[in-house]
This record gives sequence, C-alpha cells and structure tokens, in this order.
Amino acid sequence: GHKKWITGISWEPVHLSAPCRRFVSASKDGDARIWDVALKKCVMCLSGHTLAVTCVKWGGDGMIYTGSQDCTIKVWETSQGKLIRELKGHGHWVNSLALSTEYVLRTGAFDHTSKTYSSPEEMKK
Repeated sequence: GHKKWITGISWEPVHLSAPCRRFVSASKDGDARIWDVALKKCVMCLSGHTLAVTCVKWGGDGMIYTGSQDCTIKVWETSQGKLIRELKGHGHWVNSLALSTEYVLRTGAFDHTSKTYSSPEEMKK
C-alpha cells in the first residue's frame, strides 16, 4: 500500500463499528490509508497532503484527522474518503494530534468498574 514508511496508526472507535476491524495508517509518502483486517487489504486511500503525513487520529465522530509536514491538518469523512475540512495556519510541521474524545473512547466501552448511573446526565459528568 504505502510507498514509504508508516508514521502513525489509529483504530476505528469501537462504538462506531463493533467488532472493530478497520484502522487508518499515515505515511511519509503523503497518504493515509484505511485498512480492513478481515479483508486483509486497503479499502480507501486519503490523498491530498503535499508532504509526509506525520500523525493520524480516527475521531469518535467518525472523521479522520491527519497532520502533515505541509503545515496543515485535514479532516476526512470515511464513507467515501472525501476531504471535508482543511485547517491552515501552522508555521511549521504538525507533529501530533489529540482529540477531546480520547478519554471517553479509551474508558467508555471497557468500563471495568461496573459503575451504574442514575441518569444520562450523571453518566456524561
């Protein structure tokens, strides 16, 4: 798939599709690719960066976020791989990304404490 080395990988959040079988990889070749582990192949290529993709995150909203040496962050939808937003303004490479949903994604589906909540509002807190 990729023509150069891989710089990052992010799994599709489990609450979007269980069991989780897709992940996205970012590469020095300037592309991000969505892979299906059951099919054992690349199912979509996200191209649009002009330099290496340094980081990638698959967000809880279903969008994929890529940061690049071209000083941009691009936001992609995952059904057709279309670019939906481009964030410009960095003075140098974008080396890392963080999403506000990461804690919820890491703990929400695998809550081993068996805590029960009295209301949806309490659960959100």
